[in-house]
Amino acid sequence: MKRMPFTCVLAILICLGGATAVAQSTTPSGTWTFTGYGLYAYWLDGFIPSGVSIDILYTGAQIVPGLDTIIEDDPGAGWQTNDFYLNADGSRYGGPEPAGGNTSPTYNQPALLNVLGPTSGGNSQTTFDQAEFLNDFGIRQGILWNPEQKRNLLEGFLFYRLRYDRNSVATEWGQETTLLSESNLPDRDQILSNAVLGGLSLNTVATDEVHKTQQGIYGEASVEWAPSFFFNSIGGSDFYRLNATLKIFQTLFTSSTADGSLNLFSGYLADYFGVDYSAGGYVPFYVYESFGGRYWRADNSTTVHGLNDGMYTPGLKILNNLELRVVGPGIVWRDLAPALFVFLDTAYDPDRTQSTVLASTGLGIYVDCFELANLNLYFAYPLAGSRISGSSYTISAAFDLAF
Repeated sequence: MKRMPFTCVLAILICLGGATAVAQSTTPSGTWTFTGYGLYAYWLDGFIPSGVSIDILYTGAQIVPGLDTIIEDDPGAGWQTNDFYLNADGSRYGGPEPAGGNTSPTYNQPALLNVLGPTSGGNSQTTFDQAEFLNDFGIRQGILWNPEQKRNLLEGFLFYRLRYDRNSVATEWGQETTLLSESNLPDRDQILSNAVLGGLSLNTVATDEVHKTQQGIYGEASVEWAPSFFFNSIGGSDFYRLNATLKIFQTLFTSSTADGSLNLFSGYLADYFGVDYSAGGYVPFYVYESFGGRYWRADNSTTVHGLNDGMYTPGLKILNNLELRVVGPGIVWRDLAPALFVFLDTAYDPDRTQSTVLASTGLGIYVDCFELANLNLYFAYPLAGSRISGSSYTISAAFDLAF
């Protein structure tokens, strides 16, 4: 058996090192489909795998002729770091106190940052370790068929959503307490959350395998309900969440080699718009730190580049990411392609006491790694809101694009 070239092995390992894509609903490729692979990462700044997730799809039980009935299970488990930004009295954490003892006004505008790995944006007070187990199990039923793409165009979905988090002091920092451990929240130490998620999704997004561009729209509306009586005594979940998501992709230009097998220079626009509302008897902090939906966006996935993540509040949240992505020629292989992206991110959270409007702009480079992940490095400059550290810009790395 021939050995795989070392460069190929290295590229695949890098791509898998933290594949946490914010995806559209996965499309089955047969009776059984195993896809949506992702790895948790923790050690060495988030580059060493510490867990795994996968999407398992089964299409062998068709209910409506001519439409896919998809039984789906999405388990995942791993060890990671997270951040928490509330003081013990419930006020927003404004950053470390300076030598004089008073908190500097520079830190009094909490915002959002892409927290990648254990040392990329938190500190000894905000950062904690988290063991996590997630599983979504349910059904997706086609309502309308897309004959061109040979898949469901419009789907209804219903899922049982299980989540267990066990939190502890982040060992890498060597401290004895964190903001989370000093709080009196019922999910401070752990939470077992059981919820039901239902909704509709429309998907016309197609990816050009040669040029690595995308074209089409993905729209979704969902309701998530986790009442207290639904075995939610551990951690106190008692909430509902309404979510609407719209993603638009528009190819601008493409060019390839004479035989059409390799990309040369191509570009497309990508826009994500999300509205999220959560309320109830008790909204766990993982809910108000995230955007919901079929594939929810939480800490460790980019929201507003360059600002601190995990600082939303329960209630209404609105987010928009606009990007121009330009893809260059493949590096040795067609599916290992360098690219450039320019972004403008905006967010609105009217329940925040300060800086209710957040915005940033910047640019970055990334490598499309065999359609598994997009390893990227970016520069971000805040336009509204500021980082906890008070710095005017940030340079950061991530394992995938925001969406």
